[in-house]
Amino acid sequence: MAHRAGTQLQRIWNSARENLRGVIRTIQIGLSRTRRRALQQVGMFGDALAAKWELLSFDIQEGAVKRLLKRLNSMLSSPSKVFPALHAVKEFKDQLEATVEGLKDTPEFITLGDLLKPR
Repeated sequence: MAHRAGTQLQRIWNSARENLRGVIRTIQIGLSRTRRRALQQVGMFGDALAAKWELLSFDIQEGAVKRLLKRLNSMLSSPSKVFPALHAVKEFKDQLEATVEGLKDTPEFITLGDLLKPR
């Protein structure tokens, strides 16, 4: 089950990754005042964003996938309103979360590699 799900998750991620790259390119080019203001309003700019990245980084270092997925709910919901292409990334996260929840005896701490690589 985990291997088959991992293959499907990889397919979904390949598609979502392209959308994410497009958003990154847009940000690198520069944000319009409207988008900058929208990101500030949803706490995805400046000090608030830095704090969220620190918490996310901690979860990644700890291998706390369940906690990471919960945190990503917040971090993807609001900016996807500013960048609709992020909906595909959120969909990947939702599929990953459903897979983790569906595994039998899922440990609290698991790496993303455990889900994506064949066994």
